[in-house]
Parts: sequence; C-alpha cells; structure tokens
Amino acid sequence: LTGGRDGKVCLWDLMKGRLAFVYKIPSRSKVRKETVNDIVWCDDGTRYAFCYGSKITARDVASGEDLLDVEMPSRVNQIAFIGGPEGLFLAAGCDDGGLPVLEVGQLEEEEDANTRRAIMAIEPVDRVVAGDDRLKCIRSVEGGSGFLVVTANSGGIVSLMDLEGAARMMLSDIDEDESTSNNNKSSESEGDSSDSDIDSDDEVEVAVEILDSVRLGSG
Repeated sequence: LTGGRDGKVCLWDLMKGRLAFVYKIPSRSKVRKETVNDIVWCDDGTRYAFCYGSKITARDVASGEDLLDVEMPSRVNQIAFIGGPEGLFLAAGCDDGGLPVLEVGQLEEEEDANTRRAIMAIEPVDRVVAGDDRLKCIRSVEGGSGFLVVTANSGGIVSLMDLEGAARMMLSDIDEDESTSNNNKSSESEGDSSDSDIDSDDEVEVAVEILDSVRLGSG
C-alpha cells in the first residue's frame, strides 16, 4: 500500500508487478488534494488503515468495508495497529499532543452506526501547541502485551509506552454494558437497582504507562 500528496491510496500487486487498486480520497478543498500522512497494515493482513489531515480510516481487506472513519481534533501524523486476539485497536500520534486509542472492528448489529469506541490515552494540550507537544511518530513494537508503542515528539523525546490499559478499559466497557443491561432487567422486577450499580472508584485504571523515555540531542 502507498499513499502520498496526490490524494490516492494505491494497492500494488508485487507478484504481478502492477497496480491492483486505487482509492481517491474525497478532497475537502477545491484548491489542493488530501495528503496521506501514514498508511499501515495490521499483523495478519486482514485490515489496513491510513490517515490524512485530521481523519483516520480503517478498512477490511476482504469486503472493502470501512471499519473506522473518524475525525480527530487535530492533524494525525502517524498511526499504529496494536492488540491481539481479544481486540484490534489503532493508536494515533496527533499534532495537538493527544494520543487516542480507537477500537477497530465490525459493529454489532444492535449498535448505532455512528458508535465508535475510543479513549484518549494522552489528553491533548489545552494551550498553544509548542514544539515539545507534537507527537510526530508512533510505531507498534512486537512482543510484550501486544500493546507496546514507541512515540517521538517534536522536542526529540522518544518514549516506549504500554497502551494495554486503554484497550482494557474499552474491552471491560463492552462486558459491563452487557452485564449492566441484564442486571437492570432483573432489578426492575425487584424494584431495587442498587446491587447492579458499578462503582467506578473501586479501581483506578491507567490508560497509558510510559515505560521509558530519552531525549535525542537537543531535540
């Protein structure tokens, strides 16, 4: 897969040495075409994702269906697939310093078409973005929990992060939604829903754990 300043995502057949498929990104400007900032495959090759401007799109290879098509608050510089058998996620390095983690997968039939599960593992800055704040690069790292990424910002700081906490929060939300629905049905018949309430203060979950950081030179 390739993408660039021509506003196209191209799939190349390297066995036959030819262009297999071209997708033209709808341009939001009459003056210039969209630039593909990054494009990545998931490990098993069943899905791919690309980002342009502030948008992130993920697709199923077999069906061509969009599994994710979302607008972020700021420019998305790079993306990386993380996760494993329990669920597939996309982590994104953004120009405002934010690091969102988004679930990638088929929507359940009972879910609304606009439903998207996401957690901001690192919140964007709420001031003018300085050089040190911009997340310019993000790449997944093999091994560990399957949720390790390396990031680099404009200040020259390279960090190794574990995003398993963010994924666990989304996975647990799915389980809690199902159990809460079942508990609410039974509690309505009993006239008391206090036993089904979930106390969010019992455990403090951390969306991201920064394992190590190093500044390269003067940045």
